[in-house]
Amino acid sequence: MKAYWFSAPLPRQDMRLPALDLLRFFAALMVLLYHYTASGVGNTNFPNRYNLIASTELLPGWSNVTHFGFMGVNLFFLISGFIIFASASGRTALDFAVYRWIRLFPTYWVSILFTLAMLWFFLGASLEVSAFEVAANLTMVQPYLGVTHLDPVYWTLLVELHFYILIGLALLTRQLGAYRFWLSLWLISAIGYRLVGQPFFLKYLIAPDYSAYFIAGMTLCALRTERRDPWAWLVLLGSFALACSYLPEQIAFYNFGTSTGFDWLAGSLLLALGFAALTAISLGYWNPANRPWILLLGSLTYPLYLVHHQLGRYLIDAWYGQMPGLVILLLCTALSLLFALLVHLLGDRWIAGACRQVYKHRIRPKLTHRPKPKGPAHGSLPS
Repeated sequence: MKAYWFSAPLPRQDMRLPALDLLRFFAALMVLLYHYTASGVGNTNFPNRYNLIASTELLPGWSNVTHFGFMGVNLFFLISGFIIFASASGRTALDFAVYRWIRLFPTYWVSILFTLAMLWFFLGASLEVSAFEVAANLTMVQPYLGVTHLDPVYWTLLVELHFYILIGLALLTRQLGAYRFWLSLWLISAIGYRLVGQPFFLKYLIAPDYSAYFIAGMTLCALRTERRDPWAWLVLLGSFALACSYLPEQIAFYNFGTSTGFDWLAGSLLLALGFAALTAISLGYWNPANRPWILLLGSLTYPLYLVHHQLGRYLIDAWYGQMPGLVILLLCTALSLLFALLVHLLGDRWIAGACRQVYKHRIRPKLTHRPKPKGPAHGSLPS
């Protein structure tokens, strides 16, 4: 019984699953469509300097469906739980921290430079961003420094950082194998916080309203090796119920304060489809052949998420009324994909790629090298 709760076998690390790349890219497109067709007036961090039209005006009526696009972020967190749990298995806390930094920050920094250049192009002298604001945004923890995100979409990265820290602590304390115990504790705490606001400190550790997605993602990853584990299915059901309980507030927040019973049902159905898709991947029922274009789509997901929002909103504002709305949407999407590709090549392929090689071949061997103990050669006697 003790081994079941505290020494469970960890999932395999072969997480380059083509279906995951497709699911991640679909989630990014959901968010893109939300921002391009269902956002309000001036939905950027510079409303007093340049008020943008509401993207709901671009294709009237589309927002009745695309306002659910914000749930692409929820899907991101679900997938993140799956991938990060697998990537942490068999790694030291140091390796995990370094490779996560390499994965996130170079691409993020390049996207910040792109966003600044794009804002300067559209705003010119009206752009008022101090060097301190830029430097704070480079840390990814700018809210803790009292600084606004250069792009509102960056808020999700801070949620991810909190999750990475929790996984890093599990590695540091060698408790990753006790995932049944601490995932159960996390889920119970998240449910308690939802019902009675306790434990109060949970919100300082991880976002309570998104905890269900990380918990479910890790549990689905564990299902790859423990398919008939009743604990896993109970945790999945509890996580799904907890996630659904937050949907009314989330829908209202992203839909101009409106959230109906039908919205909740539709959102719950979308959520169920997301859970079902990741379950099918975990159990091997959805396993398409690996293709270069699928790998490319997966690689574009992160930079696309980072660059699409400000770019598309300002382009929609500039082009609105000059060409059909659908043409504007397609052009904005195409340009976002193009710039995402450039950010991917510079940030992930070149800079991050170089960082990986330096760490793998120069830094890590020195950190893990253990000098041979000094003493007499094998077979000889001390003098």
